[in-house]
Amino acid sequence: MFATDRDRQIVQAVSRFGQLTSGQISELLFHDGSSPTRPSRALNRLIHSRHLSRIERRLRGGTGAGSAQYVYQLGTQGRKYVGREAGYPYRAVHYHTLAIADAFIGLKRLEREGGIEVIGMATEPDTWRVIAGADLRPDLHVELSVPSRRMNVSLFLEIDMGTERQKQLKEKLARYWHAYQHATEADMAVYPRVLFLVPDDERLRELTWLINSGPEEAKELFRVQMQDSFPELLLS
Repeated sequence: MFATDRDRQIVQAVSRFGQLTSGQISELLFHDGSSPTRPSRALNRLIHSRHLSRIERRLRGGTGAGSAQYVYQLGTQGRKYVGREAGYPYRAVHYHTLAIADAFIGLKRLEREGGIEVIGMATEPDTWRVIAGADLRPDLHVELSVPSRRMNVSLFLEIDMGTERQKQLKEKLARYWHAYQHATEADMAVYPRVLFLVPDDERLRELTWLINSGPEEAKELFRVQMQDSFPELLLS
């Protein structure tokens, strides 16, 4: 079905996140010093076999920045391969999806440098759960080992794009706190901390203020960090 095992891995990665740029695919699967022509050949092959489709728009910025990039999603054969034949592909770039992928790529980059080990990860909708009536929908759930601190870290990641109003943010914070208060071991062996990754200083101040305005005992559950400084601050 696939010309190479790497082709299969590309399709699975795109399936997991929904959309990926060519730069993100290169960082995830061609980080071993391969020639830059190899990702291009693989992507063209998967476009031709209809395992992937390309959104006809070029982006600049994000992982692999420096030159224009296409965004890829599953094609008809790719959706059939992962058992998702129903539905239609997106017609536009989903920037939130790409930001989620960037957060995970940051973790994998730090892992390759020896700073952490990614023990496990889940993306939406596998991250979704209801605990004591609270509907939680984190963008990523990751389990990490941090050797320098001799500890494991469990995180729910919320990739904030600065678009949700304060009412929505307050409701989200309240759901996480309610779930934390009522979660049993059957729900989760370890309840993760909730880390919001924000795009700018203004949003960082706003979210920090909302957290500090909530219950005093809830503050330790939440962290707010800039997207461009993640995940290196895990080591501090």
